[in-house]
Amino acid sequence: MLFFYIWIACQIVLESLPISSSGHIQLLEAFSSRIFGQSNNFFVGFKRFFARAIPIDTLAHVLHAPTVLIVTCFFYNRWMFLLQHIQRTWRIILKIVFLVGIVDTITALFFIIFKCVYQPEIPLGLGFFITACTLYSTRYCVSLKPKQWSWQYAIVIGVVQGITLLPGISRFASVYAAARWLGLPQTKAFEITWLVQWPLIFVASMHGIYALYTYNMFQLFIQPYTLMVMGGATIMGYYILYWMYVLARTNMLWRLSYYMLVPILGWLLLYCNLLLS
Repeated sequence: MLFFYIWIACQIVLESLPISSSGHIQLLEAFSSRIFGQSNNFFVGFKRFFARAIPIDTLAHVLHAPTVLIVTCFFYNRWMFLLQHIQRTWRIILKIVFLVGIVDTITALFFIIFKCVYQPEIPLGLGFFITACTLYSTRYCVSLKPKQWSWQYAIVIGVVQGITLLPGISRFASVYAAARWLGLPQTKAFEITWLVQWPLIFVASMHGIYALYTYNMFQLFIQPYTLMVMGGATIMGYYILYWMYVLARTNMLWRLSYYMLVPILGWLLLYCNLLLS
């Protein structure tokens, strides 16, 4: 169960960072296989154990629920202001719903294509490199005249978010960078980045929770230790998201691109080791 708790914490905490949480989990699993061997790989064993009762993707979807809570709490005041003054803000709300709908519809189309038709196979290290480049590029985004979010921009952001379904490419980093290069201010780009993801992770989390009932596995997530790990990771994820907001507001989010050298080098070491073995 130790690695189940580690997996839960990583899934929740890393979602608040622009570094590709799924890519890091894959890299961690690969290193575990290399160090302990396939038969003694704790992560593989953990997946096989739970896969007998429930699809592993369903467990990952359930862990979107804490991220939904984190994002909702973080933007609560902004979103509630619009709802509380709906007589004056209804046009803004309709515009937001329309633009988010465009972005997420395009993302859903990419998901269907990658899931049912064809998914390009790109190395995990290449995905990390793309994430590093997109993060670093935000260093040079200077908005002389702030622009408004439009349906044209929504199409671009939808395509970018769809591409981030490929391994190693951070959705957070890519969508934020795209919004900045389109001329949107730092704080607006940060809010849009999470606004367009919120409906997707909300639906995914509801699907995962429903599946837990279907597979009679809901008790797995209401164990005391599981709740403690999820609660601690959620609190940590909230404060990390706040830290990311501060970095974005001061145009310093690009500094995290230096960190991406760590997973890139890790992947290179693993790849070269596999070639030599």
